[in-house]
Parts: sequence; structure tokens; C-alpha cells
Amino acid sequence: MTSGQYYVRATKLSGLREMGQDRGADLALLMRHAGLDPAALTHPEMLLDYRSFCALLRACALEWDIPDLGIRMAKAQAIDFLGPVALVTRMEATLGAALRAIIGNLVLYTNATVLALEEQGDTASFILNRRPNAPDGRENAELVTAQGKLVLDGIAGLPVPLIETSFSHGRGASAAAVAGFFGCPVGYDTPRNAVTFDRAWLGRRIEKSDLAYHALIRRYLSEAHAQLSMSASDAVRDQIARQMQLGPCTVESVALAMRMSPRSLQRQ
Repeated sequence: MTSGQYYVRATKLSGLREMGQDRGADLALLMRHAGLDPAALTHPEMLLDYRSFCALLRACALEWDIPDLGIRMAKAQAIDFLGPVALVTRMEATLGAALRAIIGNLVLYTNATVLALEEQGDTASFILNRRPNAPDGRENAELVTAQGKLVLDGIAGLPVPLIETSFSHGRGASAAAVAGFFGCPVGYDTPRNAVTFDRAWLGRRIEKSDLAYHALIRRYLSEAHAQLSMSASDAVRDQIARQMQLGPCTVESVALAMRMSPRSLQRQ
């Protein structure tokens, strides 16, 4: 990724293609108009430009007349939308520890969202705000906040009852769908996007993976963080060197390993 560019993994597109197919719509065309490579639909490891992703959601919501697009997408997703970041939850003992582990590794999924866990009295809030200069939109904000609930439920292994959900944007045509999805009072025009629940859930014990896998997970996360810290050109050179040691090296194979389209790679 180039310096200053916000990104998100293509796993966040889950559910969008099916909605397009139901309407006989050409999602690939809308993706190209937004500046995204349709190859991302079949390559979930690709990293998407965040501004283009938000523009795509807005275009789909308007063209398909689906004001609750973000909520509908969330209904088609589960915690694995986080990709490898979801693996960190299998190394933790409690829901609270798992949330903190996700917060610490979120940059492997996106660098456009800031997560925080706030504890006050008997309640806890999982806060999902965008970075101050990151692009956004109603559809994306509702999707991100709905994904926060998916994360809670996925870690807990059952639905976590919510006390309140809050959004920084105003109430819109998606309000009924939003209320139905979260199943709790919803506040709009608040300082943050967040889901609030009983603090006792943070101590809920969760099922852990076999200890033998923990070293592999930590190694993967360490390598992934190291790759993100490289400049784009250094990361490409490193990947080319690795592939040439093992056999044939092509633009397509390097692009796939770098989680981007061949066109994006050639622009680096």
C-alpha cells in the first residue's frame, strides 16, 4: 500500500455479489466505476482502496434502492470476515481478551477503523470509529458497526444481548432494519459508532484452539505485521525473491501473494 492510503480486505465484500445477482445487476461494472478490480470478488485476500470501497457501497445502495445495504451485507457475514485476524481469538481465554487481541491486530484487516473497548460501571462498549481523515458513508458505518456485533457473537458462541447501539450519523431510511438487526435502542447523531452490552460478558470463557497451533498463528501474525511495515516496493521485491527461489514467478503470482490485483501491482 502506498503511504497514507486506507485499505480493507476484500472479505468485506461478502454478501454484495449475491444481492447484485438477485437484482440481475452488473456488480463488476459498478466496481470498475468505483475504481475496484472485480477480481476481488474471488480473491478475499486482496486489499481494497477504502475510499473506493465506500463509494461502491453508496453506488449499490442508490442504484439497487437498498438503503439498508450495510445491514444486509452483515447478515451474510460471520466473524471470519476478519480473515486471519479472527485467529487471534482462539488464543485467548475470555471474550474481553479476545476483543483486545483483535484491536491489536486490526491493521491486518484494515487501517481505516479505530477500535476501542470502554468499560464503565456495569456496561462495556465496543467502539468502532473511522480514523479522522478516512472516507466513510452511512452504508459503510452501519456495516462496520454490525460487524462489531458479529465479532461479539462469534467470540461468545451465541448472541450477546445489546443494551444500546449508537451511530455518529443521523437517522435515515435504514432505521427499521438497523433496529431489527441490533435488537436494542439505537441512538443517532452521537459522538461515536458503538455497541454497548453488559460488562459481565467480558469475562465469558471461550473455547481455545489446540496449543500446538498457537506458535503458527503468532508466526503468521508477526510476518504479516512485518510485511505491512515495509514500503510497497520493498515488499514486492521481497516477494519476488521468495518466489524465484521456489520456482516460476509471474506478475499474477506476486499480485496474489501481495493481496492486490495485477493492475494495482503494476502501478506500484
